[in-house]
Amino acid sequence: MVTKSSIRKGWEHVPVWLTVKICKQVAEAIHDSGAVFVFRGIDVQKLKAKYTNPHPVHGLALSHALESVQRVLNLDHTDESVLVLADEHHTAPDSRTRFRGMRAAAQRGYTSIPLSGLMDTIYFGPSNHSRLLQAADMATFLTNRSVTITESHPAAKKAMQEIKSNLDKATRFSYVWP
Repeated sequence: MVTKSSIRKGWEHVPVWLTVKICKQVAEAIHDSGAVFVFRGIDVQKLKAKYTNPHPVHGLALSHALESVQRVLNLDHTDESVLVLADEHHTAPDSRTRFRGMRAAAQRGYTSIPLSGLMDTIYFGPSNHSRLLQAADMATFLTNRSVTITESHPAAKKAMQEIKSNLDKATRFSYVWP
């Protein structure tokens, strides 16, 4: 399994200017590809403060993201179905089981609508072998950074504005559960 520390370790010798350039190029490529991006987040501290025994955060965030994808399909009035690919995660078996139920009906605490436009199952795989998952990881990382971190350096602020602008053009839905 890929961890945040292993990802950071892979970037530790990359100069900051090159990291910024790569992030800008990735955001531009995501926009130019025609991809549609959905961002869902959860404020974990507020979740734990509100509920004494909340649903597991990973499963909840995945369910919220899948519901947002279904809502985009509904808004677009499309008959297309969506194949769901996701990063490998230790909760994959439970997520697949819950997903089967969510396709048929809303699942209390997870979704408010059935996920009827999503195909078959969730296919979990290692992101280091999938450009699609890598792009989704980068879009998620960069969007989360823009939501949670206020850049203080003028050059960093300008770079994040450019990155966010490209990602916003590809984003159909963005929401962090408060």
